[in-house]
Amino acid sequence: MDASDRLRLRSGQQVSWLRLVDEASGAVLFTQVFAQGRFVEVGAAVVQAAQRRAFDRWGRPEAERVDNGSPWVSRGDLPSDLELWLAGLDVALHRNRPRCPQANGTMERSQRTGQNWAEPGQCDTPEQLQGRLDEEDRIQREVYPFRDGQSRWQAYPALLHSGRAYALTGWESICWDLQTALACLGRWVVSRKVDRDGSVCLYDHRHGLGSAYRGQVVQVHLAAETLEWVFEQDGREVGRSPARQISAERICQLQLSRRPGRSARRTQARRTRRQGSAEQRAQR
Repeated sequence: MDASDRLRLRSGQQVSWLRLVDEASGAVLFTQVFAQGRFVEVGAAVVQAAQRRAFDRWGRPEAERVDNGSPWVSRGDLPSDLELWLAGLDVALHRNRPRCPQANGTMERSQRTGQNWAEPGQCDTPEQLQGRLDEEDRIQREVYPFRDGQSRWQAYPALLHSGRAYALTGWESICWDLQTALACLGRWVVSRKVDRDGSVCLYDHRHGLGSAYRGQVVQVHLAAETLEWVFEQDGREVGRSPARQISAERICQLQLSRRPGRSARRTQARRTRRQGSAEQRAQR
């Protein structure tokens, strides 16, 4: 899975798209166009919704290969909400090494072919480009000769469906597995410097370790069986803290890193600062 952005339409509007390609055959399974010119502005929730539609049609893949960037990788050093959501679906996430597009050559070629065939510069709206891509993907997958005169569809009958169930209506609420997501998170060990209050920050939530450790570095991992963050130094456990913010609901809604109401408080703080700056300029 890979995104392409800053694609300019005939109208001058810039758009981006997300593309899902079968690595074995090179068949394009799914392309979703977004009105945002920069893919980083699309948002993880919209990417998640696009993947759900793709899984509903093609079934869940065993794994996805992605670039080492947003929204697949969080700003910190822990797995992103999106990766944990995929883990709960039993879909592994493989990251390419940074700045190594050759590691994902099948996708890179597909992106170039998509732009050459669909010709974004000849489209006036994102909807028009989406229609072109849907038809281009179908031809590339089902009609265009691939091997011995056969299309990819004919050469790879398994393309019809992965055989791994998924459905938009209710399947995820029953079959998404929190323990698999916790096992994924439990494999990560990260370092944190204890702040002056004796706390460390994990997924935008503070966890107290004690003032005795102020300024020191500790290693942290999740004990999935007890749902606790475990703090260690030199291989010795020095504390634990309940990971109360981790739940199936918060992961599936991609809100693991968000404190309730925190976004609103930040927005209000920014407005207050801007208002104060405007008043100071007016007084001058």
